[in-house]
Amino acid sequence: MKKYLILLVLSLGFGCGEKPVESVPIDVLSIQKMTDIMVDVQLIEGGIVIRKYNKTQRKGQITDYYKSLYHKHKVSKETFENSFKYYTDHPDKLEEIYDGMLERLSKLEAEVQRSEEHTSELQSRRNLVCRLLLEKNNICFKKQHK
Repeated sequence: MKKYLILLVLSLGFGCGEKPVESVPIDVLSIQKMTDIMVDVQLIEGGIVIRKYNKTQRKGQITDYYKSLYHKHKVSKETFENSFKYYTDHPDKLEEIYDGMLERLSKLEAEVQRSEEHTSELQSRRNLVCRLLLEKNNICFKKQHK
């Protein structure tokens, strides 16, 4: 009886362990590669929204954006779509992709903001320099005409 009890406890203990990690099939893009592509997809889609493209009128241009995306990442449309389907069927892995996307997009946004701040700072300094030069020229001009 004790033998059966020990076997039952051991089998329950091993049965409750963590599930083995499922590897991504060979024909599916890696999580990192999919994250890279999805960041670019978000940038394309954001550009379409910002430019207020009518998707039916600009279909050719939008198709070209996606063709260059596939070319840039050296994947086919079919590979991307099959990978996207795989990850939508595996929400835990898809969440990992979206977390990576959000992190990368947040970094890009911060870089753009820093760049805009730097540009406006340079512009205000340039304006200050121009004003100082104009004032100096104006003072010199007034002295010459006295």
